[in-house]
Amino acid sequence: VGFAHRNENFAAIPYDPWEEKKEPTVDLARQIEGGMKFFNNAKNPILKERYLDQLVRLYYFSKQYKEAVSFYTANTSLFTKESTMKWRTLEYVAGAHYKQKEYATANYLFSQVFDNFEEHKRSAYLSFHPQENQDWEKSLTLAKSTHEKIVLWELLGIYSDPKRSIEAIYKLDPKAP
Repeated sequence: VGFAHRNENFAAIPYDPWEEKKEPTVDLARQIEGGMKFFNNAKNPILKERYLDQLVRLYYFSKQYKEAVSFYTANTSLFTKESTMKWRTLEYVAGAHYKQKEYATANYLFSQVFDNFEEHKRSAYLSFHPQENQDWEKSLTLAKSTHEKIVLWELLGIYSDPKRSIEAIYKLDPKAP
């Protein structure tokens, strides 16, 4: 809890457009180093997954986007069930892909968060930004099921192209809600 609380100093900075942006007062490199020790020593699977989330978040906020994705990918098996922690962490990973201009992967992952984590549905939608038709098509190829394709089309329909999206969803599944 103490580790997570120290990380709040940079992750939960209130935003006020009328004030000058405040830089984090936390030494992120030191936090990552300490977090890795906690992560490596943790035996409890629930704690381990929470350290994973904290470390991915630390990498993200320290602009180490490749490290955020790599660390998540190497440890994704720690999420053994559908938990809020899984989706919170995946949203940072999606953001890291977006920051690296890997828009297709980012949009696909944001669609996963949108579909599976009600509390972050709005932020996942607001983060969903297909740039070109090419990255949109690639997002669709990442979908592993008809349902995942429908969710991607739903987001595109809300984002920019409702007529095309409704037609595509109807082709995939005429009974889709």
